[in-house]
Amino acid sequence: MRNRLTIPAVITVLFALAVPAGGYKFFGETRIVFNSGPAARWAPNDLPLHFRLLENQRLPEEHLGAAEWRELVTRAIAHWTNVPTSTIVVVLDEESLAADLADADDGLNTIGFTGDEFWEDSYFIGNASTRREGSRIVGCDIRLSPWIFDRFNRRAMDNPQKEMERLGWLEMIVAHEVGHCLGLAHSDLNSAWEARPGTPAPNREGFYPEGAAALHADPIMSYGGWHDLLGLTPDDLTGISLLYPTREFTESTGAIGGRLVFANGRGASHAYVQAVLTGSAAGPHLGPGAFTDAYGQFLVEGLPSGRHLFWVHPIGDLLSQLSATKWEMPDLLATLEARDRWFWAEVRVGRIDLLPPLTVPTGRTP
Repeated sequence: MRNRLTIPAVITVLFALAVPAGGYKFFGETRIVFNSGPAARWAPNDLPLHFRLLENQRLPEEHLGAAEWRELVTRAIAHWTNVPTSTIVVVLDEESLAADLADADDGLNTIGFTGDEFWEDSYFIGNASTRREGSRIVGCDIRLSPWIFDRFNRRAMDNPQKEMERLGWLEMIVAHEVGHCLGLAHSDLNSAWEARPGTPAPNREGFYPEGAAALHADPIMSYGGWHDLLGLTPDDLTGISLLYPTREFTESTGAIGGRLVFANGRGASHAYVQAVLTGSAAGPHLGPGAFTDAYGQFLVEGLPSGRHLFWVHPIGDLLSQLSATKWEMPDLLATLEARDRWFWAEVRVGRIDLLPPLTVPTGRTP
């Protein structure tokens, strides 16, 4: 499918401008913020960030030995510290901490299983308690449910291969909580990948923009869809790089923002705008994306400079009409089809280029 669209005119503003948009989500001083400018971070003199494992914990030993647990946490941390465009460094100390000595105000960052019986029948399987002073993160403790494997009972307990999958699932849950400790908040679940009736989207000829062969899954920082994904997606990689950027990242990226509207002028809420990066020698590939807010506004940060294609999933109008929530999206999108749109835009270093309003087609029933 070819897309011969012209580059829209843009309005250039400085990065300091606060653009309301439903893109990446970060922790701010007192609330969640939608762009990296007001995000809370660890101060440079607090880095490298150190964690200790709790000992005398409720370790589910029938699934996980102490040495295996340490190795799992080390791998979970490495997902973030191995991002080449981020300077974040996280260290898992050899010294552990007795669980009964752990205190939220002890100045130590810890990871361990909780002994609180409340968690046995709780929905929660993990929690990161992040402490902030203004825009500075000053502490974080991660607690996991010792009943976490019971929540994962859909897989056979006596199958070694399934046990390895279960440990991979736990690894990414720990990585998710570490992401919170670094300043990333929950992003929305991107269910648009399940949006087409009949066969799954990856098997539908002509579904993708030209040259983009596959979709990435939901970000590890989303509420759902990430349990079995052993790795970070472009949204995760860009988010951590915006918080702790390398010099090369800062000097090579910009942002695109704007507003999506339907023909009647109403904002297209909860549409997804994703970059299809075309400047790589390896060919086009899918990059980060952002949801529009209630007014149809969006902001996609951390994009490499150059002319890129952007892919829009205008599903928000249907969702708002049916009063659907993001938790209902997979079922809803199995029966409704949205009409996508593509546009080209130029990304310039150190700028937010705001596009004029873009009209997107309304979704329709099959």
